Amino acid sequence: FAVVATQSTVSSGINAEYGGTRSGGTPTSNDTSTRGLRTKWTDEEASHLVEGVKKHGYGNWADILQDRQFSFANRTNVNLKDKWRHLRKNIPSLQKYEQS
Repeated sequence: FAVVATQSTVSSGINAEYGGTRSGGTPTSNDTSTRGLRTKWTDEEASHLVEGVKKHGYGNWADILQDRQFSFANRTNVNLKDKWRHLRKNIPSLQKYEQS
């Protein structure tokens, strides 16, 4: 007769055996020791991101982060890129700043 294992029992067995990490040592979503907590974007940060893209150009996330004119609370280049993607999805007029 066949043994049937569900995805949840397989996953929980893997997590128990390997200390809560996925293959390759990546922390699971419950492990916040390396990823930290998500912080909601403020209107000021979103405004700074738009002004930063106007000043430094689309894709220059590191330059925008380093510009002392703009303030971001513990944000990374990837955070800025992801927020920009969501902003331009909701505000199509921002796409004009992505032109080279």
